[in-house]
Amino acid sequence: MKSTFSVLFFVKKDKQKINGSYPIFVRVTIDGVASRFNSKLDVQPKVWDGKAGKAAGRSAEAT
Repeated sequence: MKSTFSVLFFVKKDKQKINGSYPIFVRVTIDGVASRFNSKLDVQPKVWDGKAGKAAGRSAEAT
């Protein structure tokens, strides 16, 4: 039996912090069963690339 596995990083835009950053959440899916959790990391919206699911650029915040 073949199993499937995927990981998706996304920003929760409805949970904006006081400093303007957003929390990064992770969704792990194994054989169609998904689990979401907070990565405990924050990112500014101008740095986040939603299509790629990661922070873009070479700034200290992006790395």
